[in-house]
Amino acid sequence: MGQIPEAKGRTWAILAISHASLLYKARDYGEAELTLHSYLARKDLLPFARQQLRELLDVVLDEQALPQGYKYSGDEIVFTLRGKDIGRGTAPFDLVLQKAAEFKNVVARAAELRGGFPFRRFGSPPSEVSGFLQSRATQPAAGSYRFSLKLVEEQQQDLLQAPRLRAAEVSESLFSFTRIACSDAPGARDELRQMVPDDDYRRVMLRLLRNVIPSDKGLSEVELARPRPKVGDEEPFIEKLLLGRSTRTSVSTKLRAEEPPAEATSEITELRGTLRALHLDQNWLELAVDGGQHRRCETPVSVLDDVVGPLVNRKVRVRGHMGNRRGKFHLIDIEAVEE
Repeated sequence: MGQIPEAKGRTWAILAISHASLLYKARDYGEAELTLHSYLARKDLLPFARQQLRELLDVVLDEQALPQGYKYSGDEIVFTLRGKDIGRGTAPFDLVLQKAAEFKNVVARAAELRGGFPFRRFGSPPSEVSGFLQSRATQPAAGSYRFSLKLVEEQQQDLLQAPRLRAAEVSESLFSFTRIACSDAPGARDELRQMVPDDDYRRVMLRLLRNVIPSDKGLSEVELARPRPKVGDEEPFIEKLLLGRSTRTSVSTKLRAEEPPAEATSEITELRGTLRALHLDQNWLELAVDGGQHRRCETPVSVLDDVVGPLVNRKVRVRGHMGNRRGKFHLIDIEAVEE
């Protein structure tokens, strides 16, 4: 690089970008970082080169922040919030934390399902799944707030055994499940059962997806998007799924079809209130209902912490029936309601 004449600024810039890019592709991130800083320190660096080198430096630093032994797979899912409470790259803090957690929960379950992990009834996802998911905030856009979930893979693949989690397969499974779950087509429910024959996985995925769909007045729509690469004659494109409030009806209808039959003498009723407390190990949760009263509901083992946890201190609707013993209210389903 030192032999290039000073008058050849554009030639020097192009070679600098190529050199730094080769270091990045070789995964020599330490050397790439030092080289990029040295190139960016030049006062005579042309604007287009400075911009590209800055972007490459951001990518290199992002790669270095990954857990040891992982690399970005190239697959990511972009999650966008829209509504009257959403600004340009800004949104209510509590809403952002809530939706990020709900979205990550549904992707984690999709990864566990695709990876063939045993069904998890409590606790955090397996470490293999947790390492697979890396959240990163992305650039703002007018009237929206977005963040991305970048899927990673192990750098050193086992030569004798296929990897348990492949990013492309997980994102494909999630998008296919979401598309069918939100469909009103007559055969959608049967198609969903064929796609996910395991009853436990199918029900928890439906409940987690319903959590993601807007239930707040200030949030009207969430969008899932992922880049699709060029395949054969098909050009690359960005696949998008829009989840508005109306799609909650489609998901809820499928969930109700999954409900076990109630006792012959029981009548299905609803309770509304704020979820204040829960103890799923002891099979109960408690609502604060109108008038300041508290109502305890008995929960079945199918009520899971990653479904109910994000609903604490939020307005909810509970469907259930009164049991024959001591007048206890037995919960069938719980969901957030518009505040």
